[in-house]
Amino acid sequence: MDVIGIPGDYMQLMVNDGALAKYDSPSFKGFAKDAIDPLLGARYRNILFGVIYNRNEVKGSAPKTLEDIVKPEFRGKLTMPHPVNHLTTTQWLASLDKILPKARAEKFIYDLAAAKPVFVDNTIPAAERVSSAESAVAISFPRLS
Repeated sequence: MDVIGIPGDYMQLMVNDGALAKYDSPSFKGFAKDAIDPLLGARYRNILFGVIYNRNEVKGSAPKTLEDIVKPEFRGKLTMPHPVNHLTTTQWLASLDKILPKARAEKFIYDLAAAKPVFVDNTIPAAERVSSAESAVAISFPRLS
C-alpha cells in the first residue's frame, strides 16, 4: 500500500520489522522539528490523556494535580486502563517525567500502585465507570461536557 494511518506505536513495530519504508514528504517543512519522527515522519495527531472525575462523587474540591488522584480519599475509587493491556496508558506512565520532575513522576507511579486502582481494558470502560458513579475518578481521555 502507499499510505497507512495507524497509531505510531504500531507503526514503529512495523518499521522495526522492515514492513514500512521511510518517506520524506515536502510538507514536513511545515511541522516543528520535534514533531517529526526520523523514521515515521510527521506526528499528525496527539492524544490527550489525563484525569476525569464525576462531580457528584468527588466530595470537596476536584483533583487539580495528578498527585491529587492518589490521595487516600480516592483509594479504591480510581479506575484506569491496565497498562499491561493498553499501550496508551503504558506510554503515558512512561512519559510522565516529561511533565513532572523525575522524582515526582516516580513518586506518583509508586503512589498510583499503592492507590490500588480498578483496572479496565481501555479508556471507554474507565470513562463509563466515572459517568455511572462506579468510580469517582479515572485516567482516560478527558472531554468537556
